[in-house]
Amino acid sequence: MNSKELLRILDGNNFISGNFIKTSNEFIDVINPSTLSKIGEIPISTQESIKKSIDISQEAFLSWK
Repeated sequence: MNSKELLRILDGNNFISGNFIKTSNEFIDVINPSTLSKIGEIPISTQESIKKSIDISQEAFLSWK
């Protein structure tokens, strides 16, 4: 899978705990560093979605170790 295909799958969502979660309506361009061309966009994560991701990660770690 190349980066363009991955960006299409993500479709502006973050992948958190096995689910695609809409976190923002604002996006950052993804630039190919070798050509400087735009290859897609990624969502700007909110503080709430980052905290949720951290909380989920910490819970998963406790059950893993």
